[in-house]
Amino acid sequence: MRFCSASVLALFLVSINGTTSTTSDQESPMGLEQQHNLRRSVSVMTHKAGLVRDRLLKDDNAENLDNSDDERIDLTKIFKFRKKPQIISTDELPGLWMNKKLEPGELFRTIFGAAGVAGVGQHGDMFLLPWIKYAGMYRSSLGHFPDDQLISVLQQLKSEQEIVAIFHQLRAVKGMEKFADSLQLKMFNHHPSSREAMLDTWIKTKATPDEVFRILGLDDKIYQWLQFASKSKAISEEDMLMKLPKSGYVYEAHYAGLLQVIKDTSGADPELMRLAERLQNIIFQRLLKQNERPLRFGEYVGVPVPNLEFWEHTEKLNVVLQRGWKDPYYKALQAYTVAYATKQGGKTLRNQVNQKHFNLQPYEAVIAAQGKAV
Repeated sequence: MRFCSASVLALFLVSINGTTSTTSDQESPMGLEQQHNLRRSVSVMTHKAGLVRDRLLKDDNAENLDNSDDERIDLTKIFKFRKKPQIISTDELPGLWMNKKLEPGELFRTIFGAAGVAGVGQHGDMFLLPWIKYAGMYRSSLGHFPDDQLISVLQQLKSEQEIVAIFHQLRAVKGMEKFADSLQLKMFNHHPSSREAMLDTWIKTKATPDEVFRILGLDDKIYQWLQFASKSKAISEEDMLMKLPKSGYVYEAHYAGLLQVIKDTSGADPELMRLAERLQNIIFQRLLKQNERPLRFGEYVGVPVPNLEFWEHTEKLNVVLQRGWKDPYYKALQAYTVAYATKQGGKTLRNQVNQKHFNLQPYEAVIAAQGKAV
């Protein structure tokens, strides 16, 4: 797969362009080398309907360096060729960057900062996938630049919804599926507000439930097993839950959230969707027998519903909840809250809780269901 077509105008500096450091070589042992690297610049631009590289590489010997402004690339004059350019494509860029081992964060600022100066910022997106791929290569080689840092850098340029779409698009790049899945899992677990966008992306791209299981870091064999179980009468639903792994952070409440994901993404497999509904109800009944309150259930599935003592104004918590109320884990909490209310107060309390959900008052719904059991 190519990252972009050759007909799109592009600009890039393979090495960071800058001015000569005023620090002496005695003060910095690598000063001369850094000055040399800062002056060795390669620009990428359009030539004859193709992406091209202006080969402005100077000889690697330090004695060839001088202080002439003519020897540096001026970003405002970047479209002036010095030599006949060589046609390249953006899928070659990660390898070029890796040869220089450029720090991904600095490289990001160079790419998109330079694009803005040169007036081609509208084409900056063409470098996002190559840059993400390079960040993965850089980490594999040098052990730096974790997922959290990569996401933080991207947030300087893109919204969470856009980042989710980019990570899912990365799955189609050869050799990048596992890396893309790890990034989506990090977003799902540590950025709850991105979950609704992630679910929408999965539905729009027709992601299958087994793909969703892999993205969420689950053994895809679990999905295959559930798919088989939905068509088999040889095992009871209670036994199905008993056979699901309970290691690490995956508890029954967490499975209730995962089953909500299956319910929301299994439109093409109605039997599996119905099985997910039944298994989720079994989990709810077990938790209700243990009198697990909705606030505690929210903690289990990673929904931010803190104890009352931390919130002076319910409106603040309502804003937090409403922002992601459509994501599967919030929907699982909503379903459990209704089930809890039905057990505590029958149809009357259930209707009150449903009305509060309808009025976009999730906090009040949770508290009403719990009564005084806060």
